[in-house]
Order: sequence, then C-alpha cells, then structure tokens
Amino acid sequence: IDEEARALAKANRGKYKMRRLKQILTEQGKYKARKYFKRMQQNRYANAAHYGGAMKKLCKSSDESRALMESMKQNGVLPNVVHFTMLISDLLHDGEIDAAQHVYDVEMPASGIEPNDRTISIMARADELASKGRTMKLTNMLKKQGKDAALQEFEKLQNFANAIHYGWAMKVCQSSDERRALMDSMKQTGNRTA
Repeated sequence: IDEEARALAKANRGKYKMRRLKQILTEQGKYKARKYFKRMQQNRYANAAHYGGAMKKLCKSSDESRALMESMKQNGVLPNVVHFTMLISDLLHDGEIDAAQHVYDVEMPASGIEPNDRTISIMARADELASKGRTMKLTNMLKKQGKDAALQEFEKLQNFANAIHYGWAMKVCQSSDERRALMDSMKQTGNRTA
C-alpha cells in the first residue's frame, strides 16, 4: 500500500507541476517558465511529459530541442517517440532534412524507439516542412535584421531554394533590375519562373 500511495503522490505532483508550468508560461512568459522548468530539472521533478511540454512550448529551435533531450537523458528520463518526433519536426522546420533523416534512421532505432504514424507522416512531408521553415526564417530575418541580412541568408539557401523562396525574394526586391537578376539566378539554378 505504501508503494501505491507513493506512486499516486508522485503522479499528482507531476500533474501539479505541469499545470504550474503552463500557468507560468501563460501569465509570466517563456523566460519565467524556463526558469521554473530548470528548477524542476534540478529537483528531479521533471518527467517525460514535462520534457515534452517544454520541448513544445519553450524551445525555439532544433538545437534547443536537442539540448533538452540530452538534459533529459542526463536526468534519467528516457525520450520516447513523441520527443523524437518533435525533434524531427523542429529539424525540418530549421531546414535540416539530413539531420532529421539521421534521427529517424539512426538515433530512434539506437534508442529502441519505433516511429509512429505521426513520425512517418512528418518524414513524408520533409521537403515541404523544410521549405516552409526556410521561408519563415527568411521572413523573420527580414523583420528583425532588415533586407540586406535576409537577402544574404537567401543567397546561402540558393542550393535549396524553390519557386516559393524565389517568390519571397521577388517581393523583397525594390527594382526591376533586382527582380531580373533574381530571375536569371533562378533560371541558372534550374527553378522555373512562374
């Protein structure tokens, strides 16, 4: 009976901690929620569900998601298919198709994790998700760092750029000469102009 009572108390504490984490995130923002989650980790209160919630709500990039998964392992909490699926999704949204494929083909099997329907569906849409992620990155860079920085980033993406990315860049161009040069570049990389 004592073992059952302890398990129930632990489960209830876990539910309370999750509610509290969500409340802090809603009322006080990501910075405070991250600090609270860090305390949960240090006190070894964070379980797999807490880590999943933190990955979903607190991580801004695949690098942060991967770091959180490493922290999870160090704290004795084993990642499951949900964590790996979120990491794959984050990698694809960061435009990292090869890294996402590596997680799917190598890291999941090495951890004894089988992909579920969601994982398989996300991998089937890898190119689409990576393209959307690259477009979001360019748009955010344009807003935060300006046209020059965004166009420099676009230049780095030339090998991956598709018609959607070129369409985005066309909107950024301010003269017909810039648009013509972009269309020439698009033709040279094998993309079709619309």
